[in-house]
Amino acid sequence: MKNMSKIFKVISGSLILCVSACQHDIDPDELTTPPDVERIGAQVVEVANSADVEKELLEIEKTPYPPYRLQGGDRFRIRVYNEDDLNNNSSASTIVTPDGYIVMDAVGPVMVKDMTIVEATEKLEQSLKKLVKHPQVSLMPEMIQGKTATLLGAVREPGEYSVTSSTRLADLIAKGKGYAIGILDDNTIDLADINNAYIVRDGKMLPVDFYEAIVRGNQLHNIRVFPGDLVYIPKREDSRVMVIGEVKTPRVVNWKSGTTFMDIMAYCGGLADDYWKNALVIRKAPVGTKAPVKIYKIAIDDVIAGRAENFALAAGDIVYIPKDAMGEYNVFVKKLLPTAQLINLMLNPPAYWFGNR
Repeated sequence: MKNMSKIFKVISGSLILCVSACQHDIDPDELTTPPDVERIGAQVVEVANSADVEKELLEIEKTPYPPYRLQGGDRFRIRVYNEDDLNNNSSASTIVTPDGYIVMDAVGPVMVKDMTIVEATEKLEQSLKKLVKHPQVSLMPEMIQGKTATLLGAVREPGEYSVTSSTRLADLIAKGKGYAIGILDDNTIDLADINNAYIVRDGKMLPVDFYEAIVRGNQLHNIRVFPGDLVYIPKREDSRVMVIGEVKTPRVVNWKSGTTFMDIMAYCGGLADDYWKNALVIRKAPVGTKAPVKIYKIAIDDVIAGRAENFALAAGDIVYIPKDAMGEYNVFVKKLLPTAQLINLMLNPPAYWFGNR
């Protein structure tokens, strides 16, 4: 335990030294308390839908559901009206071959792969015109194979699932039996990072907020899933909070939804004998953005006494408890703006640093 404490003190000191040349001039008096963490696993919670995103989602909702396109293995019953001699066995079905052909006794193989039923019907009629002046073909589906979307990532059963015009994003995830689960600090948690999940259609990532769609039930984001869509839900790799400074046992704490400042104090064995009145919370920007790191303050004694909110922390937060105002506090606030690489190193340390805690 003492070795672990020494390691964290070395990390804390090294962190300050590494960035001591940075002059960001952060005024301690302007630091605010952390915003509520209402988004599960969110690293930054101040996320709003822009008018452009809303407009695009409304256009997506208005997009007609794509017609089905024939695939190998589809089974149809084919009939040529008033031409019994040209019909295949009336009691048998015709199966689209793996390479996309429908075979009729009168005209042989006809390529229909990726055609709609209407297009395939017209092509069969064209093929029959050498035998019949005005052929009328009925192509009646008995079993179709290709109306599927792909669900990958942190779900219990990833794979391809059939979709219809009424299948929405939440329905597809339900087909995959929900999110994958894991164990952190003896607690069962969802491993899905829905804040970084995405859906791709025709090679384009759609502006869908999975938290809005799945947790809040916002139908604007809970879009219809089209055949060929790819839904990917990444696994949470950063579900931890790091605590350094004046606590009895500095450590990395496994994070779950609802983890509060007082929770992590308990995990760390409480505060050391001497500590500054404010704890600092360093919060990373969302993945894939260039937003700056946020630094917040928490009035420690007020939280302990119940005079202030017991703030809920976000996955990836770093909590620093300074020893005094004029020393570590000022150095930390004015000169520390952690790089993404250094934060990642601290929150994903080599296993031998901490064992299996």
